[in-house]
Amino acid sequence: MHFENNVDSYLDGSKFSSSMMVKVAEKDNAIVSRFDKIVQCSRGKKIIHLGFADHLPLIEQKMQQGKWLHGRILDVAQKCIGVDINTEAVKYISHKFGISGLYTHNITQGDLLNAITSDTWDYIILGEILEHIDNPVSFLTHIKERYGKYFNKMIITVPNAFDFSNIRLIRRNIEFINTDHRYWFTPYTLAKVAIQAGYKPDEFFYCQSHMPKGWLPKFLMRRYPMCREGLLMILSQK
Repeated sequence: MHFENNVDSYLDGSKFSSSMMVKVAEKDNAIVSRFDKIVQCSRGKKIIHLGFADHLPLIEQKMQQGKWLHGRILDVAQKCIGVDINTEAVKYISHKFGISGLYTHNITQGDLLNAITSDTWDYIILGEILEHIDNPVSFLTHIKERYGKYFNKMIITVPNAFDFSNIRLIRRNIEFINTDHRYWFTPYTLAKVAIQAGYKPDEFFYCQSHMPKGWLPKFLMRRYPMCREGLLMILSQK
């Protein structure tokens, strides 16, 4: 989905409203898989996958189940490298599974990574990272300043503030949360962060990491896509 044209001037801060209503969803019977959408975007492309490693104890199991995202990207991309700050996980994956093109690197600090600067890339993918970052605007700004001329677009996935899991728990006064998360996002707030960091939102999707069980969640997620658990946004550089 795209934002309506009248939203742009509010996103970039040239106009202000304390009570604006923004259309951010349309009825969508197809429940989009976050993995499948990223894989679709990666097909035949050159990809930088930031934070590729995943949780170390789960990597082998996810590989066996075909649920390790980096492996699925490798299957379809023209070229793909993985960048992560978790040294232990990078060494484990490289040595145990013989996967090349994996690098331990803090993308916002230190010397530039030659594996990135030696080529140009279609996408840099940030899957489920931004909600863990103390200052997401600063983080995205640093990536653009340091590596912006080497990639064309960015794909970000984050938790959706309107997730059905939290809506159903309202009556019990409970928030369902990953305890390391700093933020929930909406399409507007994610776009605002992106624009502040020097990017332009192209389009966004409401996604699931798994298909819901039971008729009611399935009905609600088809009728009201805003109930899905995640947001995927594709950004260009301004």
